Amino acid sequence: MKDLKSNLSYKIYKNGKEFLKENEIYLNANVKTFIETSFFFLNAQDYQQLDRKNYALQFKNGAEHLFILRLDPYNMVLFGSKTLCEFAASIVADLNLVVEGVLGKEECASEFLKYYQERLKGEIELQHSMQIMVLNKLTYSPKSTVFQCTPKDIEELALCYCSFKKEALHEKMDISTAIEILKGREHTFYAIKEQGKIVSIAARARDFDSSCSISNVFTIPEYRGRGYSKQVVSKLCEDIIGEGKTPNLYVDSTNPISNHLYLNLGFTYLTDQVQYCYHPSFIKTAVFAGGCFWCVAEPFYSLEGVRKVVSGFVGGKETHPSYAQVKQGTTGHREAILIEYDSSKIKYSTLLETYFSSIDPFDDGGQFIDRGYNYTCGIYTSDSLEKEEIKNRIKALEQQYNQSVYVDVREDTIFYPAEEEHQNYALKHPEKIKEEFETSGRLNKKEN
Repeated sequence: MKDLKSNLSYKIYKNGKEFLKENEIYLNANVKTFIETSFFFLNAQDYQQLDRKNYALQFKNGAEHLFILRLDPYNMVLFGSKTLCEFAASIVADLNLVVEGVLGKEECASEFLKYYQERLKGEIELQHSMQIMVLNKLTYSPKSTVFQCTPKDIEELALCYCSFKKEALHEKMDISTAIEILKGREHTFYAIKEQGKIVSIAARARDFDSSCSISNVFTIPEYRGRGYSKQVVSKLCEDIIGEGKTPNLYVDSTNPISNHLYLNLGFTYLTDQVQYCYHPSFIKTAVFAGGCFWCVAEPFYSLEGVRKVVSGFVGGKETHPSYAQVKQGTTGHREAILIEYDSSKIKYSTLLETYFSSIDPFDDGGQFIDRGYNYTCGIYTSDSLEKEEIKNRIKALEQQYNQSVYVDVREDTIFYPAEEEHQNYALKHPEKIKEEFETSGRLNKKEN
């Protein structure tokens, strides 16, 4: 999809395979770039189908690129040019995609969220500030006391793993749960034993052809100060380098102790990484399909609390459908509108009332003069309270008129904005929209 006003363009991908096929050349330019973008490759493997919570996008302006990928329930990962973040934030909001957090370079992550927050408000919280470190040459020789875990070590490993979870991540975990998590992964852990029990661990993670990350570095408190973490990590690094791979890890930028440990082993800083959480605000969205989107949008422009009304398309399997394609009725999309509104100023019930007053809910073949599935009615929401409110309104209409209501209630979905000439059509062309209401038959409905 291209912005006709500039050279800006974007593309949304149906699955991770399609995304990587087209963009691997940028995300894997060299081993250091790959280390920085490894979460793209990791998450893309499990990204199977596009929806609001699972998506991948490429943004482009000439030679500049920005990439975004989200795999639910993980945060969005972001990599590329900072100058495209404003455009990207606008498109992500337009598409009605879920944003709960961002992982990436500080300059990009904060820039994206700045513009996203300007659009949809919400609160931004810094969850982690990290540095990626890489090792090209190991400067320390590990001792022979370090060993690679096997299934027979799983109970001892689980005990140490639970202690790691409690101290490092503030998560309580019982031994049986830990054992289930670790089954089949024992070999990824290296450890040291003291007095017959595992007291220090480190593990392989994000293991690829060219690089391997190190995680879960932990020593039980009473055994610290003996250099155990240094030994375990160095042995793990020795094996990784022996496989022709580059060891890397994430360190807390505010933890000088761990940073000193890795610097002593020969690690160097590659780049920063931050992880932000995003908490939605009182600015919410509503998606309604009810025939011609020019006409459905018209009564919402004047409502106090409505910030933005976008005309577009929902449903269907194709990305970026055009108006001409949807109008033919072959894509499986409906014409629809997305409303951004201030929930402190206008209630969802008011939006529903406006919507139902502008459609014929008893028509199962389209709306007024516009016929076909692409002009049928639907409401899209994942909010249980909103669903209940819609259900009650439909039930009341059916009882009042003794007719079946043909308004689909579906999960909130990706919203594809229509071309610019279809946006704010009623405001741009008041005479034409008046004529549209008259010729379509909507005028009688509006006056009633």
